[in-house]
Amino acid sequence: MSKQIRYQCFCVCDGQQEDMYFQHLSRLLKTESRTVTFDTKIGKPESVFRSVVGRKTDKAAVFDHDGATVDFERALKACASYGGFAAYSSRNFDLWILLHKQPFAKSVIRNDGYVKLIRNAYSLEGDADIKEKKEIERILAQVTLQDVKTAIHNANAIRDNKINSDAKKISKTDTYNNPDLLIHQFIEYVFVKCGEPI
Repeated sequence: MSKQIRYQCFCVCDGQQEDMYFQHLSRLLKTESRTVTFDTKIGKPESVFRSVVGRKTDKAAVFDHDGATVDFERALKACASYGGFAAYSSRNFDLWILLHKQPFAKSVIRNDGYVKLIRNAYSLEGDADIKEKKEIERILAQVTLQDVKTAIHNANAIRDNKINSDAKKISKTDTYNNPDLLIHQFIEYVFVKCGEPI
């Protein structure tokens, strides 16, 4: 009998979209020999992490830049202070959702810059509110484990391009202007911990 793999991570999420995504990912990763649990809480990393000091599980914060530099930097600092993984996206989580279905490397200026692309990629109505629970459920119903691996590949391509084109050759954890993200590095880490090939 093979050993049962159990992996748990505490995740602070920006909102409903991120929370629902990680619950879906947990279901995708569940097998007879493996359980992956994301204990999610919606809130700001700096306040939520304080409430879980001493907790033995991995910690991550899933948050967006959203054009709010001060809040973004505060979240990055909280991750560093509390040992949490900074699984951020710039400009927002919509980029990560889009990367499951197609590569995308253009900068967007507005927070709704990915909405039309997501509606097309997931065959949604032209006026669908992609932040509404019912539409998030429709999107997630179309996300497979292979799609998550595709998103990781597409996100790595964005990151590699940023690093390779940066004259200063800064590290893989430094932030860049959008499009930029580290969500994929967190999910790669989870895959390694639970034995899922990428």
